[in-house]
Amino acid sequence: MPDALPEKEVLSRLSEGLSSWVYSDGHITREFLFSDFIAASAFLTSVMIMTQEVDHHAEIWNVFNKVRLTLWSHDAGGVTDRDLDLMARIDARYLD
Repeated sequence: MPDALPEKEVLSRLSEGLSSWVYSDGHITREFLFSDFIAASAFLTSVMIMTQEVDHHAEIWNVFNKVRLTLWSHDAGGVTDRDLDLMARIDARYLD
């Protein structure tokens, strides 16, 4: 089981390039905006496939062209390296 990272480390790593993600209460959250519902849904589908591949799933919220993802490792009780790695993959997909 991975260990949760200390808050200071998570915040430091977020400032290194994933600054669109927000750390709060042991979770990392980001909101993504799209041109329409179809674009948001396509992004969500790719994220769901990605998370299934690494057996780590996001909390997902979607309304029309907005998607909000929240990540944390339930088994570790906070944010782990696995979450940060997944965030980087999600960001890369969003920018693709």
